Amino acid sequence: MKSHQILIVDDSIDNLKVIISIIKKHFPEHLIYQANNGKNALKVLQDIAPDIIITDWEMPEMNGIELANKVFSDPVTKNIPIIMTTGVMISPEDLKEALEAGAVDYIRKPINATELVARVNSAIELAESKKEIIKEKERKIVESAILTNHINHFLQKLNSVLENTENGTKEMEELKNKITGLMAKVSTTVKDDGWKAFSESFNTLHPTFEKSLIEKHNSLTPSEIKISILSRLGLSLKELAGLLHVTPESIRVSRSRLRKKLNLGQKQNLQAFLSTL
Repeated sequence: MKSHQILIVDDSIDNLKVIISIIKKHFPEHLIYQANNGKNALKVLQDIAPDIIITDWEMPEMNGIELANKVFSDPVTKNIPIIMTTGVMISPEDLKEALEAGAVDYIRKPINATELVARVNSAIELAESKKEIIKEKERKIVESAILTNHINHFLQKLNSVLENTENGTKEMEELKNKITGLMAKVSTTVKDDGWKAFSESFNTLHPTFEKSLIEKHNSLTPSEIKISILSRLGLSLKELAGLLHVTPESIRVSRSRLRKKLNLGQKQNLQAFLSTL
């Protein structure tokens, strides 16, 4: 089975032990992280991206509702399903408050193993569904970028045909020059607006990627940042070359330079690394 990461948050050591033991028994392949309150959970979230969070409601310093609000309001973590556990806040109004804060499910204490397993399975299915939606949106962004690239190549070929057309009358030559000038403007617009639209769509899906990349690797050039964004989406060498209007060999050299700046070993996958940012 596929391994998932689960963050468990509870100020009671006994409750942590109960939940961890149930998950280890029924989901031995999953990785478990733990925190004893909401503030410490947020610190854990700075280092890992769990697939789901199971949190207690009543905790010191930052309770489960406050934690859910923080997770749900952060673009990086807002898609992580949260399961709220409580032995006190069990009224319908409490359930409503938990769901409004961003929780997707609710378990009463003492924890029932069968119920917890069912809730975890549902939350993981939801997490996978959200990831698939993001992947589909990424595919559409790539398809749009490739289409823009095809249009630009078409304009370049058309321009080449015009340049090789023999001049006839003065009027024909003037018309040819006007068309050539117009096509140059269209080509420039396609390049500039195409990248702008692509960048905006990408940043909507991954709002902190570029900022995180630059903060951790501030020596990257604008061209290397573009290559990083496109590589994050899994584009091939040929596709990268076409979208950036350079040769595949140029991309190969640039990507090698990028890997060195990112301190990646030969066996480390560039896309996998960029996906962690």
